[in-house]
Amino acid sequence: MEPKRFKDANFPYTKSSDIYSFGVLMWEISSGCPPFKDCDDKVALAISINTGTRENAVPDTPNEYEKLYRNCWKQEPEQRPTIIEILNEFEKMGFGNNVIRELVKDNENLTSESQSNAESLEHVHSSSNFHINWNKELANTQSN
Repeated sequence: MEPKRFKDANFPYTKSSDIYSFGVLMWEISSGCPPFKDCDDKVALAISINTGTRENAVPDTPNEYEKLYRNCWKQEPEQRPTIIEILNEFEKMGFGNNVIRELVKDNENLTSESQSNAESLEHVHSSSNFHINWNKELANTQSN
């Protein structure tokens, strides 16, 4: 979860938030376990994460890989890499190929389409007398 949301529940989720989460996923892949699995005090953990505490790298994690996920974990969202920068680093490490780039491009197109659809739905909702719970409708659509 975006560290800034621990302090401010209204802090918006952004692509940088996803990058932070991706860094956590990268750590999970290299360690084979969930982050902070032995921490039972979730409030103390949230405070620690908000002040910069992160998991330690497991032994034998490649330096470039560790550096990349640590960059994804930067406290300030604008200091985190973009997905394109991450892909470039993966390619330097020998992980990436054009298929990944195409998947990212397709995902960005889907995100744009989803945002456009959401804006259209919002316009219809605000200009009509119907009181439809759009979140419920979207959840039902996504679960199908």
